[in-house]
Amino acid sequence: MASSATVGSGLDPVRDLQHALYRAAKADPRRRFHSLRDKVFRRDVLWRAWVAVRANNGAPGVDKTTLAEVEQYGIERLLDELAAQLRDGTYRPLPLRRVWIPKPGSKEQRPLSIPAVRDRIVQAACKIVLEPIFEADARWPSDKAMQHARDRIRGLTGSNRTLLSVDVIVGELNSFLRGWAGYFRYGNSSARFTKIRHYALTRVVGMLAKKHRRSRRFGMWVVSQSSDNQLGLISLDGIVVAPRPCRAWRVTPNAGGERRR
Repeated sequence: MASSATVGSGLDPVRDLQHALYRAAKADPRRRFHSLRDKVFRRDVLWRAWVAVRANNGAPGVDKTTLAEVEQYGIERLLDELAAQLRDGTYRPLPLRRVWIPKPGSKEQRPLSIPAVRDRIVQAACKIVLEPIFEADARWPSDKAMQHARDRIRGLTGSNRTLLSVDVIVGELNSFLRGWAGYFRYGNSSARFTKIRHYALTRVVGMLAKKHRRSRRFGMWVVSQSSDNQLGLISLDGIVVAPRPCRAWRVTPNAGGERRR
């Protein structure tokens, strides 16, 4: 599934539901969602869940019902039955079918539990509803994105570039930071923005020390004392756009009453 933080199409009610759930969870991390069951048995959600199950092309469960047999039985008919059972609280999953499959590169086998097709549809529907809420709770930017940013900054400020002017280095850093921050500006990311900006600044300090064969204290003095704007390195403060529950993302930061962080 594509990230729930992307802009809704307005033509896909399932995606619009996911976007609304994501925004509500992101806007208030302490919010508790007490009524999600009715979202799971929504007809369009169940249909999207069936599409995902069918695309996965899995094996039958303990009832031995195959995907082809489900299609022969009638997809609409099955989804109506599941929706009624979920709505009435009478839905009960079937036991899992246990099979043993070989471990790659080994003679040993490992167990695999296979749900029935009907249960996989319900599981997929639950995933559609719950995933954007848990996705909103994840750290943003991710650890992987933070490491990528550090690697890129390290490359731009490497010892092999000390012959370049500081203006050129800072200009390239600013170009990268603008693009990186522009991608991650939606959500609770201000603390991580501060870390990346501080890392870029310390790399500039170290590069100045190497360039002039002086100590890091000298590099810090150049950045903080001899320049009134830290050599022109951009600030990432105030560009994080806070999500607004049940409303679409805005393209322009701080527009229409959005608060900055």
